[in-house]
Amino acid sequence: MINKMDEWDEEWDRIPHTNSEYQKEIRELRERIQGYLKDIEIRDQLIAELKEELALVDKYWLKYNVKE
Repeated sequence: MINKMDEWDEEWDRIPHTNSEYQKEIRELRERIQGYLKDIEIRDQLIAELKEELALVDKYWLKYNVKE
């Protein structure tokens, strides 16, 4: 995902902010990062499971499709 600067981003960067605004923004960014990390963890787990399944398929395919 690529974040492109839009008018809202440019406006946010242009104006001064309070500490509470920065803290809120940091909190929201941390939550997004945690969500991304959870998504990556789930994908990694699915990839590992698929690799195991493919290894079994390969094993049985070779066993039953050997040409004599």
